[in-house]
Amino acid sequence: MTNLKFFLKKNLNTFFLTIIFSIIIIFLIYNRFIYPAITPMIKDELLYLFADWSVIINANLCSQKGLDVFIENSCDPWNRPHVYGEILLYLPFVDILKKFYLIYFPIIFNFLFIYITISFFNLKKSLKNYTLVFFILSAPFLIAVERANIDILIFIIIYLVSKNKNIIVNHFLIILGALSKFFPLCLGILFLFQKRIKKILLNMILLLLITSIFFFFQFENLIKIFNLQGIFSGGNIYAFSFKSLINTINYFQIVNSSFYWVKPFFC
Repeated sequence: MTNLKFFLKKNLNTFFLTIIFSIIIIFLIYNRFIYPAITPMIKDELLYLFADWSVIINANLCSQKGLDVFIENSCDPWNRPHVYGEILLYLPFVDILKKFYLIYFPIIFNFLFIYITISFFNLKKSLKNYTLVFFILSAPFLIAVERANIDILIFIIIYLVSKNKNIIVNHFLIILGALSKFFPLCLGILFLFQKRIKKILLNMILLLLITSIFFFFQFENLIKIFNLQGIFSGGNIYAFSFKSLINTINYFQIVNSSFYWVKPFFC
């Protein structure tokens, strides 16, 4: 009974902290306090929120029109091509639920992202708890939330795999993650912790076989993605190079945060 009370209290505290940090982040974004420390995504003097996630939704819309979004995504304000797995182009009812996908869905997985992050910290009084503030309000964390980066979904998948003991469900989650952004395939290392060698080999072979089949049928698109590898490279304050530092300084001199408005979704 005591353990149950502690569990409920801990999760309730985590939930309330998630709400508090969410409000703080919304305040920072709405009042543009985080720009240009976080590089804003601006087009025609409008700042677009959830820009990393919206490119996937716009790619779905263009794909439904028969366009090859792995080469050019004209539905996106920046014409950014689709550089993720083909599976993300099959989101259901995107044209009907466009507003949901562009606004509410990224809000939901951002909230889960913050909640899971807070849950990693021990809510008892300790020095580690105070570092939570600096962690969540750091530039990498804020830009992930502001852009609604797809790595948040990968993070949630990794979290679910770590908490789940069902092998079949873990296979599904790892394959889903790998087909979205490839590197979650490395999660297959979890199957090495089985007690029996036969189970280890069976799980590894099954995982590699299924993903290999999917990758085989997507080979042409994978080539197109790797030909666009320049899009994967980071820049500005998130890159470790003198060139990026110089580009950042020049960029900050151009961007004036007083002249753009926040646009939370594409019309």
